[in-house]
Amino acid sequence: MPETTAFVMGRCSDLPVWNPLFATLFIDVDTVPIERRNKAWLVFRDERLRARYVNCETKAQDLVAYLRLDGGRHPEDPAFAELITELSESRPDFRRRLWATHEVRDKTHGGYHLRHPAIGELTLSYESFRTVDDPDQTLVNYTAEADSPSRSRPGPPIDTSVETPNARAFGN
Repeated sequence: MPETTAFVMGRCSDLPVWNPLFATLFIDVDTVPIERRNKAWLVFRDERLRARYVNCETKAQDLVAYLRLDGGRHPEDPAFAELITELSESRPDFRRRLWATHEVRDKTHGGYHLRHPAIGELTLSYESFRTVDDPDQTLVNYTAEADSPSRSRPGPPIDTSVETPNARAFGN
């Protein structure tokens, strides 16, 4: 799947594996300390990833609603409570505005408009797939529609040959 950006999101939005295209388009997770390889932490705390989303506010709202869903499945999980406390203390708008809405939502498909410093603006659709055997692991893949400008966008080629230990673990 060289033209598919993919990653696995685990419990508490941890990022155990991703492919090279995810590292290229979003963030090279290998550059992030292991304890910070978490989608929520990155969306709220890492300016490199925040800058990729044209509308980071929408991404933040979606992620908070998903975190509430995930937290409801594991209400006694100390890692979840620790993550929410850290995000609340480091980003006052997280608790005051986003967490306070109490929105609970699973997003199995949708899209985001991205801004990449070398490639330019892209519109990608995503779908997520949860396995029956382990509902805490979700495979998320992003694609550009076949006839969209994002698929045929001008700009430098995307290097999908980036080799990271986790990308290789993901099957690339």
